[in-house]
Amino acid sequence: MNAIKQYTISGVIGFLIVWAIILIPFTKLGFPITMVTISLFVIVIISWIYNFFVAKHINKLINNELEGDAEDEAEDKLSKKFYEYSFSMNAGAIISVLALAFAMIELSLILITIAIVMTIASYTLSSYMMHLMKKAYPERDLPDHSDEDYSKKLLEISDEGERYLMLEGLYKVYQFANAAFLFAIIGIALYSVVSGDSQLFSMIVISIILLIMNGMYAFSVRNK
Repeated sequence: MNAIKQYTISGVIGFLIVWAIILIPFTKLGFPITMVTISLFVIVIISWIYNFFVAKHINKLINNELEGDAEDEAEDKLSKKFYEYSFSMNAGAIISVLALAFAMIELSLILITIAIVMTIASYTLSSYMMHLMKKAYPERDLPDHSDEDYSKKLLEISDEGERYLMLEGLYKVYQFANAAFLFAIIGIALYSVVSGDSQLFSMIVISIILLIMNGMYAFSVRNK
């Protein structure tokens, strides 16, 4: 169940970063992009340091042999620490991609290279989180992210209650995505009118994503 919640959180955050990159008018930003990019690098490094200490705490909880109420309390703490690790990991990945976008606007090869490395490193932390989860819950036989049948295997090891929670969470994300994209199109249109700067490309991209997303949902359900 903890694993399913982690994956749902990751999906939501991944959606938000795509939306943010599409909506933010990077070319109109009036502040020193280089300094902002470097500041984002620092924030990413801080997230890595935080993840290191959280992972250390998780390992300590996993290795403790407790019984009774103490075990239940440790299990609750372990679950919360996984949430903290997941949020910090995804935050670092998001900020890394944002830094990469700024670096591309600045056309700085050094900054672009650093941003790419940091983005890869940030997403690599998800593999280590999976390692920790497998260590904490060896009986779950959790699949690797790189597994071709990852989604199928995740469903197979989940019970009916967990599948219901997964369905409920993902459907809420689907509904939110539909509403958010529609409001985004309207918001961009109003921005275009007020600023006089046409954002037609952004509206077209969001509309295409919205159409593909709804098409994938409709046909995947129809073909079952």
